Amino acid sequence: MTTVTKLQPGPVIDETVRLLTEHYVFPETAGQLAGLLQLRYAEGAYAVDDAEELARLVTADLQSVNGDRHLSLQYHAEQVPEKQGAAVLESIRGGFDTSLGGAPRVELLDGGVAVLELAPMLFPLEWAAEPLTAALTLVSRAQALIVDLRANRGGDPDTVAFICSHLLDKRTHLNSMYWRGAPLHSVRSSWKSGDRRPHRRPNTPQTRA
Repeated sequence: MTTVTKLQPGPVIDETVRLLTEHYVFPETAGQLAGLLQLRYAEGAYAVDDAEELARLVTADLQSVNGDRHLSLQYHAEQVPEKQGAAVLESIRGGFDTSLGGAPRVELLDGGVAVLELAPMLFPLEWAAEPLTAALTLVSRAQALIVDLRANRGGDPDTVAFICSHLLDKRTHLNSMYWRGAPLHSVRSSWKSGDRRPHRRPNTPQTRA
């Protein structure tokens, strides 16, 4: 005899609220989202029997305040690895394999103009360095280059720096990322170095006012 356990959304909402409160980069927005999720739960909006449907409903609410499409609740049918970030890597591996490592299109147009499409995302550099090096080396012989990012949804900052190292002539500050976490918050800056290797400055501890 098989025992069917009814889906309990309460613990899922509680854990989502905890993670938001402790880690989301905008504390004020995290507070708004936490309140929204708790209100929606109290209203019975998450009283569903399907885990995928619960994830879809919670994700819609998470993205409703400030439109952050990086913020979502993902359901995995199989147990995911416990190591932080392992579930994300597992979920994107298929996209890496089916997109030629994130460079699904290299085309030469009339006039010596090359098109390089980078999609669906910029995968972790330890995966993507080889296929991206091949693609970037190939288009380097073109008279001009179009980098098509229309279907790209972002990705690894180190991979951004790696690509920029092939496109920019001098050391350039690319971005700074603010991380919330105990005991100190930190800012990590990515630079395009002059030797075609990505460079990330060591963490700079910062206290938030």
